[in-house]
Amino acid sequence: MSKLLLIDDDISLSELVKSALEAAGWNVELAHNYGDGWQLLNNFPFDMVLLDWDLPDATGLKLCREYRDKGGTTPIIFMTGKTDMDSKLTGLDTGADDYITKPFDVREIIARMQVIQRRPSHLLQKDLNINGAVLDLKLSVLSFKGKTLKLSPTEVSILEFFFRHPDQIFSGSDVFASVWASDAEVNNDTVRVHMHILRKKLDPLGLKECIKTVRPAGYILESHAIK
Repeated sequence: MSKLLLIDDDISLSELVKSALEAAGWNVELAHNYGDGWQLLNNFPFDMVLLDWDLPDATGLKLCREYRDKGGTTPIIFMTGKTDMDSKLTGLDTGADDYITKPFDVREIIARMQVIQRRPSHLLQKDLNINGAVLDLKLSVLSFKGKTLKLSPTEVSILEFFFRHPDQIFSGSDVFASVWASDAEVNNDTVRVHMHILRKKLDPLGLKECIKTVRPAGYILESHAIK
């Protein structure tokens, strides 16, 4: 049984989501503040985290960022009432894998969790290498010229797709079809946000310009730009 950590200070909502997820086969642990959530996340193994943006003693952003900074790899989905694009970019930039706005249907949360779980494990057999940029699929790390970058599961899946198909142009729909399941509540705007965040994260490795936006066609990973 997969184990999930739900961190939200809304007790009634937490219990509602917990009941629905347990009915779907998840083992759910609850925390209602940053402190308790941090202790659980750092001392026990979880397969997924649902994290509220606003907590009484700190923000979910702080928890997510600190967890990723210390090397934590468990997938994280933000839950928040914020709907603006800047907030979505901020949430993903801290290392979250997805973002769902309140109010929501619990079935949508389950669908998004299933998307992350369905990432094909049979492809995680060897590293991918383009001109010295090495994508370690097992450790979720990109290495280049002595520098390393820890990636979220979604970022690994996106980069894996482009590493396997360099120098080819793909539309946002193509990326969606490769990375997300067909029943996911994802659109081209979601893909665009993830691509924006990924390119920003690649900048310290000098690889930001290797993935280009080709308007109006889509995106391309240019192997010659990895040098």
